Amino acid sequence: MLEATARNRYVRTSAQKTKLVLDLIRGKKAADALSILRFTKKSIARDIEETLRSASANAVLVADRARSQDVKKIV
Repeated sequence: MLEATARNRYVRTSAQKTKLVLDLIRGKKAADALSILRFTKKSIARDIEETLRSASANAVLVADRARSQDVKKIV
């Protein structure tokens, strides 16, 4: 299983406020989580949405690299 991560550092908010929003999306698919974040009224939701989009882009990049390495092994 491939894994991709993203970090958002130096966000000026409390961990408790962040956890409230993260609990809303934990365990959901990325598309569902993005739609939930889009309609959440907490200001931290915007930062979390940005991080989630970055993680999704990183996952696509990791998957593409894995496929190209598999092709190189075959050839």
